[in-house]
Amino acid sequence: MRFSQDFLDKVRDANNLVDVISRYTQLNRAGGRYVGLCPFPDHREKTPSFSVSDTQQLYYCFGCKKGGNIFKFVEAMMGLSFPEAVDWLARQAGIPIPQEMYQRSEAVVAHAQERKAMAEINEFAIQFFESELRQSGPSAPVKEYLKKRGLNDETIKTFRLGYSPNDWEKLSSLLKARRAPLNLAEKLGLIRARSQGGNGYFDLFRHRLMFPIFSLEGSGIGFGGRVLGEGEPKYLNSPESPLFHKGQVFYGLSETAKFIRAQDQAIVVEGYMDLLALYQAGIKNVVAPLGTALTEDHAKLLKRFTKNVIVLFDGDQAGRDAAERSLPILLGAGVLPRGFTLPDKMDPDDFVRTQGAEALKGKLAEAPELFVLILDQDVKGYRGTSAEKVTLIDKMAPVLATVPDSRLRDLYVDEVASRLGVTGEWLKEALAQSRGSQRPGLRTANKAVEAVPTMESTPPPEVSIIKLGGKRPKAEELLVNLALMKPDYMRLIVDLGVVQFFAHAGLREVLQRAILIHGQMPNEFDKLTALLVSQVDLSEVLFLHLENHLENLNLEGAQKLIADCNRKVQDAFLKSQSRQITTTLRGRPAAEQLEKLEQIMNMHRQRRDRGSERDPNSGAFGS
Repeated sequence: MRFSQDFLDKVRDANNLVDVISRYTQLNRAGGRYVGLCPFPDHREKTPSFSVSDTQQLYYCFGCKKGGNIFKFVEAMMGLSFPEAVDWLARQAGIPIPQEMYQRSEAVVAHAQERKAMAEINEFAIQFFESELRQSGPSAPVKEYLKKRGLNDETIKTFRLGYSPNDWEKLSSLLKARRAPLNLAEKLGLIRARSQGGNGYFDLFRHRLMFPIFSLEGSGIGFGGRVLGEGEPKYLNSPESPLFHKGQVFYGLSETAKFIRAQDQAIVVEGYMDLLALYQAGIKNVVAPLGTALTEDHAKLLKRFTKNVIVLFDGDQAGRDAAERSLPILLGAGVLPRGFTLPDKMDPDDFVRTQGAEALKGKLAEAPELFVLILDQDVKGYRGTSAEKVTLIDKMAPVLATVPDSRLRDLYVDEVASRLGVTGEWLKEALAQSRGSQRPGLRTANKAVEAVPTMESTPPPEVSIIKLGGKRPKAEELLVNLALMKPDYMRLIVDLGVVQFFAHAGLREVLQRAILIHGQMPNEFDKLTALLVSQVDLSEVLFLHLENHLENLNLEGAQKLIADCNRKVQDAFLKSQSRQITTTLRGRPAAEQLEKLEQIMNMHRQRRDRGSERDPNSGAFGS
């Protein structure tokens, strides 16, 4: 089953491309467009060349030449198929997916419905906790704690912090009143059924500062709660659920991803308050694992945004141990980790408060490679005995084995050899003996793969994908793009009738389809390019009109360019026809050849005469 075009239009119109892209890079208004650094990880730039049109709902990078509509962006940035991108955007806009779009497995349908209901419960809980925090008096413990930690209203609002009241049934009663599935609220860890003999449910989060945890797409998937006053545990997190796998999620990433993209660097801290303190201090390219060690899934997620990672851990033994555990995981994912361990008994919040954000930025800028930092710790007190060498080699062997880049691995081996006072060749042999035939044991995340609804990976229905490969005549490309710039330009091109002379079948079909769609939707020209992008295999071909040399054309310049392209296309067509006729006439009687050649000459005269009759400077655009 395929999506109907009406449904795709509804989903596209209900979402805003600027809002979606702003999650990945900072966009600033510049004239009639938004501009920013390219968000795609394979294009690193320092000068913004990425452009987004709010009216046309299109993006285009003048550097890497990537462009498309909102579906294309979600597909490329999130690694989704087309149906998955449609599904995600529909959920963002609250548009239900027609049930026939899913495979008809009852289990799959039930799972999708359960996840939707759980997401709604989480959003209700977030709003409830936010409301409780707003209504708390200025002397309430939660307000006093926030004041003590120095969090301002903007930070609280941005991360949607809340308060779970010191009440056993307030949330569960509200959920019951709105007829929410309480068994799902229990699965989410918000409430719990009373023990045998009791009735109803009680709240699990009580008298805690609440930190909602969001998916990368911005939907609430879980919570962390910090107890206010005495009580255990100090931090209580949501349990694993179909929505929430803490080994695969970072706190804050839905908000900070765009800053990580923009700065091409991620700073990993240990906890919620560490992240909030740095963010509020202006260090916004930061993430925090959820009270758990860094996992392989965490490292892979980071790599989607940047290869440059700085681990910033507390200055105690636990922080140093966490930094050391993260090293093989980050190296194994192919990122380039650096590290900075804070002074003893300090966390990032303490450091910023006492020494300022600029001082921390300076320390981070000078942070050494994490491998070197750990090596420095390991060789403290090193005396060079044989036993010490063997111990250190056994420790470093599994770490080095995780490095996928052989060049980087060789450099690390040289660094270790230098510290130990041995040759690189001897160390490589020793490392090989230490590793033996076993792979290094890495701390891995629990790979509980949830059964998500699967959908057919197909383009929009009843619309074949137009192939734009092969050699494309420049004049034909320009005419297609000029037609997509303004309705008047398209009208002139249509009046010229040039589309029938296109040599490239794909470009001819694109222009014909554009003319047809515009005729059906004459008042929605701005949406035309965004619609066509999903119907071609090389979307960048449709973005030439965004280049400065075309976008800055005035009316007279556009008329002349269209006329010039028209002549070139028709000349090429006539030459092609002449060659074909000449080829077919070989060996034919002289009289037949003469007749056909006369036809060709007449064609030339007719085209020339028609071209002069359709002079674009004669008022074809109208007043």
